[in-house]
This record gives sequence, C-alpha cells and structure tokens, in this order.
Amino acid sequence: VCVKVNWKTKVENIKEILSEVHLTSANAVFIDDNPVERASVLSAFPDLRVLGANPYTIKRNLLWSAEAQVSHITAESASRTEMLQAASQRLEDMKSMSREEFLESLDVKIVISVIKSANDPKFARCRELINKTNQFNTTGHRWAMSEFSDLFNQNGTLFCFDVCDRFVDYGLVGVLIVNGGIITQFVMSCRVIGLDVEIAALRCILAYARDSGAPISLAQLIETEKNLACRDVYSRAGL
Repeated sequence: VCVKVNWKTKVENIKEILSEVHLTSANAVFIDDNPVERASVLSAFPDLRVLGANPYTIKRNLLWSAEAQVSHITAESASRTEMLQAASQRLEDMKSMSREEFLESLDVKIVISVIKSANDPKFARCRELINKTNQFNTTGHRWAMSEFSDLFNQNGTLFCFDVCDRFVDYGLVGVLIVNGGIITQFVMSCRVIGLDVEIAALRCILAYARDSGAPISLAQLIETEKNLACRDVYSRAGL
C-alpha cells in the first residue's frame, strides 16, 4: 500500500506509514535482518512487533501467530488492501485542494441500516467492527454474544452505516449502539477517518430516532489510551 524508497531513516518512514494507514505501532509488524535497524526501530516504537533475528522462523511466525488467526473474514476485511490504496490516493488528491473542495470531489455516499437481531446479515460485521476497533471507539468496550442478546431483549438497536466514494466501496464501516435513548458506544473504521462521515451518520441517526418517537438524549464517552480520534465526535455533531 505504501512504498517508501528514500534516504530517510526507517523510523521516519514507519512513522509516516502508520499515519497514512491510520494504524498504531502496536498493530504493526516490522521485519529487518539488520540488528542495528531492529534496535533503532524498537527504541522509537516499543510496542511494535519486530522480527528478523532468525530469518528461518519469519514465515512460521506470520502464518501461525495467534494474532493472525481469525474465525471469519468479512468482505470489508478481505478488501482492506484495496481500501488503504484508495485512502492513499485520497491523500494525494487532498494536497492540491482545500478541505471543502476535496470532500465535495469525493462524492461520498452513506447508507444507514437498523439492526434489532443477531440474525441480521449485517450483524457479524458489526460485531467484528465493535470488537476490533481502537482509535475510533467511544468507550473501548468489547462485547460478548450474551451482551448483544441482552441488548436486543431490551429493545436496544445497532445503527450501522456503509460508505462509498468515487474511489472505492468501503462497505460497513460504522456502528452505533443505542439503548434506552442513550448512545452507549460508537465505533468506526479508521479507513474513513477524515471524510466527516461520522458527523453525517450521527445526525441522520439522531433524526431517525426522533422521528420514530424514541429520541436519543445522551451519549456515553469514556476516554481510553487509544481513542483520541473520536473524543470530540459528539460535540462536533452539536450534542
């Protein structure tokens, strides 16, 4: 997705790449056969996974690591590389335009869905997004299936939204959990951060809830070490 061929240090290049693809160093792996480079990078990013001391075990580590094993791959996860490439192209386009011109040029479209049961076809992706999102996650809470069952039994709702622009269809990228007139959690994929879709989706959902006779009056926000990207989402939406 990101190719860096230059005279900068590897620390500088890694910092740029993480920023471009909206990843934290804890969610990345660095591979290098040079022990000096490994030590330098690890000093700058203490929580980065570093491989390369034994080149004969790299493939085994990548294939068999517990973090690399998933029980189910959603369509959104399968197309992650394509989406990150599109995000990289967006960044290039943004350099030559004002923010307003850039956003207008994207022709962003949002489709909102309402989920009231774990049997809904979109539920699996919602659950995946809620339980793996860190940066745009208003509470950081991970949900067990029993908690979702309790939520739906209490007439709670998942509001989710799909996003596409002129570059790519991002699929389902955001979920709001609403129960008793309260937004208990809002998560969104980092791949659409910067498009302001969180504000548009939130306003549409607030209007829908109001028109349905179940207005949303409160939203819960718990600061975590990683959710700096969403701490002002409710205030930006006018709440």
